[in-house]
Amino acid sequence: MHVETNNEAKTEIKRCKNCNLPSNYPGIKFDKDGVCSICKKKEKVYKYKGIEELKKEVQKILKNSDENREYDCVVGYSGGRDSSYLLYFAKNVLKLRVLAITLEHDFMPEQTKKNIENLANKLGVEVKFIKNNALNKSGRQCVRAWANKPDPAMCATFCTGCRYGIKKL
Repeated sequence: MHVETNNEAKTEIKRCKNCNLPSNYPGIKFDKDGVCSICKKKEKVYKYKGIEELKKEVQKILKNSDENREYDCVVGYSGGRDSSYLLYFAKNVLKLRVLAITLEHDFMPEQTKKNIENLANKLGVEVKFIKNNALNKSGRQCVRAWANKPDPAMCATFCTGCRYGIKKL
């Protein structure tokens, strides 16, 4: 378990050794090994049974839905490694008809949008960009707060691109 000190409040914040959630997360508890109750709950609920079992489960879900649907699933697609792989996996491994959704915001570079569109096109997946004004507002607030009082702990509130940029500075 990682422990840090909040200098303003002089309180000790413990963090889960698996997922890094802090001890001030609502309702969280830690076991003697420093693993949080949320991770423990997931361990009990989700047991991976292999790719073939996953395909069967997906097909079972799809059989119970509207056969005239245009898409089998929607993937939140940021253009990062994780969502790009998930998009590939859903399309090519699970053989699903996928709609990719990207939340567009004012901090997103034009090249990122092009990269998102390029990979979606290569995979044969439609991508829709949805303007997210709430993200614009919170992003500006994060940047303002960090600029007024820089703190390494606040970097976790930034996207990967922003964290990388801050680290380079």
